[in-house]
Parts: sequence; C-alpha cells; structure tokens
Amino acid sequence: MIETDIRPHIDHVFVTVDRTVIDDVIRTPYLSESVFGRYFEKNAVSTLLGPYQTFNITGRNTCIELFDAEKAPFPGVRVGVVMTFDHVGESPVAQERLEALGISCHTEQIRRQVPGHEEPQPWYRLLRPVFGEGSAFTLFLSEIRPEYFDRLGAKRGENGSQDREAYLEAALKRPHLPEYNFEDIVGVGLRLRPEQAQLLERILVALGYEARNGQAGVRLSGPDVRLEVATSDGPEGLVSLELALARPHDGEPAYEFGRGCSLSFVQGAGTPPRALWRFPPAFD
Repeated sequence: MIETDIRPHIDHVFVTVDRTVIDDVIRTPYLSESVFGRYFEKNAVSTLLGPYQTFNITGRNTCIELFDAEKAPFPGVRVGVVMTFDHVGESPVAQERLEALGISCHTEQIRRQVPGHEEPQPWYRLLRPVFGEGSAFTLFLSEIRPEYFDRLGAKRGENGSQDREAYLEAALKRPHLPEYNFEDIVGVGLRLRPEQAQLLERILVALGYEARNGQAGVRLSGPDVRLEVATSDGPEGLVSLELALARPHDGEPAYEFGRGCSLSFVQGAGTPPRALWRFPPAFD
C-alpha cells in the first residue's frame, strides 16, 4: 500500500576524505573498536560500483560512510546523501512527482554479490536525480527490494515498512547496543553551488520536506533529519554532520582526524547531547 506521505528517511551519508582521515579514524579506539557505534570496514561488489571499500560508523538507523578520496566511487563526486523509502512502490511515485516538475532522474535496479549465489542478486531500486556534469554532490533515493530485505531475515515494521534499524541489525549481524552513544544522523551541513542547492530544494520539497530560510541558505526538514544547505561559488562539499547521542559524552572533548576533520561534543543544560563531525573544505 502506497501512503500519501512518501518522505524518504535519511539512511546514510557518504563522503570522500583524504586517506590520513581514514587512518586516524582506524587509530582511534573510540571509533574503530565500536565504542561510539558499530564500526565496520566493508569490501563489497555491486552492479553500481563494482568492487569497493568503505569505512563505516553506524548508529541505530543511519550510517557514516567514508571513502578514500583516491578511490572515489563516482568521478568528481565528494559527498552523497542517501535516503530510503519505507514501503515498496514509493520510489516510482517519487519518480513521477519529480519528472512532472521536469527534474531528470536516473533509475537502476542495483544488484549485489551475495554468498551462495553466482550471479548478483537484487538489492535496491535506485532513483538518482541528475545534478549535472561537474557536481560534487549527489542524492540517492533508494527502495530496498523486498526479496533482499527478507533474505537478510530483517523484521518488518508497522504497516509492513522496511524498518532501517532491523535492516542494519540483520545486515551487520549485530544489534545497536545500549552502551553505544551514537544514535543517528540528525543534521547534514552542505555547501553547494546556487543551482545545485535550488535543485535539491525542489526535489525534497516535492517529496514532502519543508523548506525554510536557514543560517546561511536553506533549511530542509524531513521526518528525521535537517539539511542545512549553504550556497557558494567555491568547491562543493560536506561541511558537517550533527549526530544525536544517547547520553552526554564523558570522554575526550574532541578527536582530530587528518587535516581539518574533527569530532566534537556539544552538550549543555536543557539541550540534548549532540556530536558534531566537521569536514575540511572540499578536496580540489
């Protein structure tokens, strides 16, 4: 059943970073030993990327995915916001809405190599709006194929929704534990060229997000995430990720990774505990 509300949920954010950032993350036990959240290194093969490797820190429903900039998955792309739909059939509805506005989209049935099968198996339906040649930003709108969701043994949520927490638990074969402090990505700070920022606003508003004036551009608010999009004629890229925490942080006040990348903690009386992962200016 297709619901009127087809707002996609934040699933993960991928970003290309200098290898020194990844090396410092690996050397930080708070992250690489799964103290903050579930850490894992993924080596996979898909029909979209071929063989690829990522370094991941996962919360309850969402994930931060780091790519080595020297092995970027898409030429020129530095940051990708990945969102998922709750129910089977919502992706084609979203595509109809976008194309009715004249927004070009690329669609593809992505397959993935899985144990026990010689041929890649259905994974998800990708809906990728076209941001134009030379854009360092991309948006993925994905709908997990039900056979893949069921093959993992993931439990469905209310009204048959493809629950993201259940999906991650089944895919990683380990649950989100109470001792983890990283809950989820709740804010994404982006710096985009004016035309890319306007296109992102048109796309997400068409899918039910609310647009308001933000601190330095537009704020796009959805069911579980807020995107702060600043405009600039300079390099596009990811500025920061705001992370919800389960409790106030009581360890190191900040961690530094490579050149200009840091994870710090924001907490005060009357405000929910948060972490802010800042990223350096986009690599040229």
